[in-house]
Amino acid sequence: MKLRFSLRKLLLLTACLAAFCYWRDRPRQIADRFVAAVDARDRSLTDSLFIGGTQGPWIFEFGGPDGEYAAVRETQSPLEWLKGQCRVVVTIKQENWQFHGIVSFLATAQGVEVFGVSSRPL
Repeated sequence: MKLRFSLRKLLLLTACLAAFCYWRDRPRQIADRFVAAVDARDRSLTDSLFIGGTQGPWIFEFGGPDGEYAAVRETQSPLEWLKGQCRVVVTIKQENWQFHGIVSFLATAQGVEVFGVSSRPL
């Protein structure tokens, strides 16, 4: 029996595979944009990346104008890639208030959402 396929089916398969890979890689792209926005202290871009669009400004108000912010995108595991998730950790340090906080965010294809918050005194 001879294997038969058409170029149209091959093109359709390639397009579906490319769309799937793009949709699964989108959380990493959003997480990278979120890290760059936090590092640049760009409130409007940070706010626009959140699902619902209103959770971003409190990050910068939490640490105040002289707070130190460090955002890091964690490496995606293959399972997180298949789930369409990417984690971002933002460390907020405020010397004047003797405060240190770590906020975890979860980037999905739709945007960023808060995953967890922990704080402790310096």
